[in-house]
Amino acid sequence: MRIIFAILGVAAIVVAVFAYKEALTRHDDFYVTRIGGTISAAAGIVLLIGARMRYRGHWSFIIGVTMIWTAVFMASMELDNYQAGSAKSWETGISVSLGFFFAGVLSLWSAHKLHTYARIAEKQNATNTPAISR
Repeated sequence: MRIIFAILGVAAIVVAVFAYKEALTRHDDFYVTRIGGTISAAAGIVLLIGARMRYRGHWSFIIGVTMIWTAVFMASMELDNYQAGSAKSWETGISVSLGFFFAGVLSLWSAHKLHTYARIAEKQNATNTPAISR
């Protein structure tokens, strides 16, 4: 999983660089380019840290980070559309992005539980102790 985390982290940082480049050349999509670039850079850094620290959250971690990235990106798109006047209301888009955000947080929580139990299992296998009974 380390290589997948690293590849996706680098890809997110490349997306952030292109978003910042667009922010410098275009001024009509203020929120999408700046907030989208920032959240892409943050997602890339989080994924690279996960790869470096051998995080064992597996796909729940990737899906959680992606859903939170999508939520923030959708909210920034909705704000841009509302500010440009092409959207009459922003409540629906923000509500959908909040749903994505909370689903991403739940997925990250699940990934953290998976990481915790995987570390316990590795420690037990290393010391050949019996499994924890519940």
